[in-house]
Amino acid sequence: MERTYIIPLVAGAMLVMTVGCQKDAPINVGAASNGPGSFGGWDTIFPGCYLPAWPGSYWTYQRLDGTDTTIVAGNWHLLANYHPYNAPDDTSHCCWIPTYGAEFLKGYWMTFGNGMPGPNDSQWRCLLPDSIYPGAHYASYVQAPETHYVGDILTVDSTVTVNGVVYQDVVVTSIHYELLSPDSCPRTLNFYACGVGMIRSMVYDLNEVVIRQEDLIDHQIVY
Repeated sequence: MERTYIIPLVAGAMLVMTVGCQKDAPINVGAASNGPGSFGGWDTIFPGCYLPAWPGSYWTYQRLDGTDTTIVAGNWHLLANYHPYNAPDDTSHCCWIPTYGAEFLKGYWMTFGNGMPGPNDSQWRCLLPDSIYPGAHYASYVQAPETHYVGDILTVDSTVTVNGVVYQDVVVTSIHYELLSPDSCPRTLNFYACGVGMIRSMVYDLNEVVIRQEDLIDHQIVY
C-alpha cells in the first residue's frame, strides 16, 4: 500500500490547550487570544473545531484506489500582513496560525497550492464561513483573477458513517465554479465533524459520477 506523508518543517513553539465545540447554529470561529510563548506578543488564531489542526495531530485518508495519504499538523507560523479574498478587514495584521500539512490555517481560511501565505488572493481559500448554518452561501477561493469558486452549506446535522465510524452533527459543504450553476459543472462535497476535522471529500464530474474520494481511516488530535 502506498503511503504519502506531508510533514511541514516550520519552526515555532507548541501550545497545548483544550477547545470545545459549539453545536447550536450559527457556529462562529473563535476569537484570537494570546500568542504562543513570548514570540512578539502577537495574537494566536486557534484551530476551529471542524479542522482542529493542533500541533502533532494527524489525519490519514484512503482514496478509491486503495492508496492513502497522511496530513500532519506542524508547529505555529507567524503570519505577516495579509488580506485573503473576501476576508474581513481585521485580518490584515500579524498573528500566529497553525499549519496543516504543507498549508497554513487562519480560522477556516487555508493557503492554496503549497505556497507560503501572502497578500495574493489566489493563495487562500475559505473552507467554511464564519457563521455555519444550512443554506449559507460564501466565497470559497480565487484560482485565477476571473475564476471564482463559491461554497454552500448543505447540512449541519448529518449522520455519516465513514470506515465503520458513525459521525453525528456533520457539516456538509458543496464547492463549485461561480460562473456556472451547480448542475452544470464539477463539484466537491466536503464533510466535517466537530472535534475531528474533514472525514470525507468527494469530487463529482458533470454526470454526477464520483471521480475522486478520500475517506478518513485514522486520526489523532493532540490538544
